[in-house]
Amino acid sequence: MGRKKKVVDDEIETDTEDTGLVDRELKFISSGSTNLNLALTNNTEFGYPVGKIINLVGDKQIGKSLLCLEAMMYTYHVLRKKYDVKMIYNDAESAINMENAKQIGVPIDDIEWRQSPTIEHWYEDLNKEIESSDKYDLVMYVMDSLDSISTEEEMEQDFNQKSYNMIKQKKMSELFRKLTQKINKKNMLLVIVSQIRDAIGVTFGETKRRSGGKALDFYAYQIVWLYNKGLMKDGDITTGIEIKANVKKNRVWKPFRIANFNILFEYGIDDLGSMVDYLIDKKFYLKSGNGKITYGENTYSRENFIQFISSNNKEQEVKDAMKQVWDKLELDAMVVRKPKYTDAEE
Repeated sequence: MGRKKKVVDDEIETDTEDTGLVDRELKFISSGSTNLNLALTNNTEFGYPVGKIINLVGDKQIGKSLLCLEAMMYTYHVLRKKYDVKMIYNDAESAINMENAKQIGVPIDDIEWRQSPTIEHWYEDLNKEIESSDKYDLVMYVMDSLDSISTEEEMEQDFNQKSYNMIKQKKMSELFRKLTQKINKKNMLLVIVSQIRDAIGVTFGETKRRSGGKALDFYAYQIVWLYNKGLMKDGDITTGIEIKANVKKNRVWKPFRIANFNILFEYGIDDLGSMVDYLIDKKFYLKSGNGKITYGENTYSRENFIQFISSNNKEQEVKDAMKQVWDKLELDAMVVRKPKYTDAEE
């Protein structure tokens, strides 16, 4: 049984002034990407709020599972030093490559792995964890993915029966309505991974849809859609992918903020490289005609510059610059209007 302690450390407790939250203080787990953290909370260290449901949406091979594992790595390597934590990964698709996960630093032996065959089984398993979550300072539960499991009723029906396609949607709406109320009172983060499908007949706007209905549109606290921007290559060898994350729903910070970050196959999220790319794009770091980055009196190639920053422990300097540029862009984009109402007497 874990030791009961109050979680008050700045690492996972929000600065209410920074995020604009006044009703309650929320605790957070970093997403593993500074760029994404800023899009989620306007804070370089805070990502997903504890006590809430988070939905990660995207196509196959786009890093949804990796984002879940990155959050677990942060929980294990950073928060576990001070707090009692429990991590559960319900890998319904059996999609996690354990050897690859271990290579990038995932503590696979300290994660409880589950595999639910139906929504009812998953809900029962999750309820047990909710009820026992008070034994820990933090419980992180990942469901990957909700689309890969069916309901017991669906499994008993023929595909061509009239109500077949609606059973799962109705069941999920009912379950998430109950889950939201329960999780909100606990030190639990529930991350739901969703697959996307082509929206048949849609020729403009969002041509993709999340399978399984719209329940999460209402009950998730943050919804992040992930898109593949392109491949990263070294010559003819693909080394990673460039990801665009669109925070389509956000009750912590402003919605529709965009974060771009890189994933390296043998490393995971390249946080430093992603910040450097952002700062180059925003002209904070200037590039010469031959593509070299100017820093002080020296010039570097992109990779050499990243290695220089890393070997000289200047990551915080880059992170501070990232926040500085981000804040300036937010301020410049702010639309100022005269207040609609004032308390001044006429």
